[in-house]
Amino acid sequence: MNPRARYFVAIVDTLSKVSLETSRKLLEDMWEVFNVLDVVVMIGDDQSLYTWYPFHSSQKQIVRVKDVSDKIPRKFYNTTLKVLTYENSPTIYYSGNASGRIQFEGPEIDLLELIMTYLNISYIFVTNYVKEYGNQFGGLNTGEYDIFLASSPFFSHIATKYGTTISYYTTGMKWYIPCPKQIHRFQKIVSIFNLSTWGVLLSTVLAVIFLMWRLGTYCDKSSYYKSLGSCFSSTWAVCLGVATPAQPVNTISRFLFIIWVYYCYVINTLFQTFFTTYLVDPGSYSVIESYNDICEKSFNYGYEFYVEKFFFDFNHSWLCDGREYILCKGHENSDCFVRVVRGDDFAYLGLEFLGNYYVTTHLSRKTDVLCSLDGYFETLNIVMYVTRGSHFLNPINKVIRRIMESGIFSKFVNFKREEWKIQSIYNKNVDVENVDYKYFVFSLKHLQIAFFLLFGGQILSSIVFILEIALR
Repeated sequence: MNPRARYFVAIVDTLSKVSLETSRKLLEDMWEVFNVLDVVVMIGDDQSLYTWYPFHSSQKQIVRVKDVSDKIPRKFYNTTLKVLTYENSPTIYYSGNASGRIQFEGPEIDLLELIMTYLNISYIFVTNYVKEYGNQFGGLNTGEYDIFLASSPFFSHIATKYGTTISYYTTGMKWYIPCPKQIHRFQKIVSIFNLSTWGVLLSTVLAVIFLMWRLGTYCDKSSYYKSLGSCFSSTWAVCLGVATPAQPVNTISRFLFIIWVYYCYVINTLFQTFFTTYLVDPGSYSVIESYNDICEKSFNYGYEFYVEKFFFDFNHSWLCDGREYILCKGHENSDCFVRVVRGDDFAYLGLEFLGNYYVTTHLSRKTDVLCSLDGYFETLNIVMYVTRGSHFLNPINKVIRRIMESGIFSKFVNFKREEWKIQSIYNKNVDVENVDYKYFVFSLKHLQIAFFLLFGGQILSSIVFILEIALR
């Protein structure tokens, strides 16, 4: 029988003398055996209707009615529910056994407290804890408890046996991967132009030097451009954007000189634009963009046992060519997160919520070293599980919907994240090398390449100066 369906029972008039007792017995049997609440009994020739309202202040008193009204009140009366949960760090924490009552704390517990307060329902936590996840649901249909919550996602194969509330939090399984390593600034600046472009630039410089020298030898009256060294000096000066010792006199030489000035202006503008950009952000090496890239790069990877059990039903077909995986263990799976952060060519399939917790409590706030693939590998909608056919499901869903629309549960989650930040003060941060900062102050290290080039130019100038003195 459907506990939440409406039933109409007609009793023959021969029992009209004991109508109230008969109605009471019938209503109690349907409530205790089938958990049916909405029953109306018609007895006698006068077609009188009898029912009861267990959740109202009248309790189980038999009432004669003229019409059938809703049996689920807005506020319940003298009702106590049994709730099963357990410590599930970092979302649910055991907070003690004050006054003989088990207490927990966390965003979901705050949500439960708000729901029960609004519906005027008392609740107690039960202690029949089953260690293996998945076996906790059995007590819902045996009456051991009425609600089960432990940051549990919605599973379609479990929801066919038990009732579930609407989702009040959405998270998912994400692939956490090593962040791409930053390209060295000097390497990036050298690669502003590719090899063929550098070759063309060098060939152009040599061609201009040769043409200036030949034009100076045969056409120019000035003796300056008749020397190959002087032509090189003037051509290189234009490349660097500085003045030349002398200007060409011949018309053809001047035309070539002007073209060379404009050419160097364009090339220098392009080079300086890329140069400044790469000083600030030289970019990164190739990034992993999909799960297939993890397989192609032969990364080691890991996840917890429950991932394979609940999300893939022990189906190994989604693994990379059957390669062995690593079962991640340790508090909040920190061991696997450490391997990802340190760039050990290791990928980890874990909960986004745990990833946020690890970043907040174990990594410096200035770093961004825990990267993941875009989107969820598996989306999870967090729900509460209740007894199948529970009369409390619809009222609880209505309250949850209002709480979500008002943003109250988001506030509970943000409070918990602030507690994580306080907790991070006492945690030792993971030692990460070569950390790239998302926001930084432009400092001397970003200009090192410019000083290296300047230092090299000074050495070259000194050598040329010494040779010039020695030769003359």
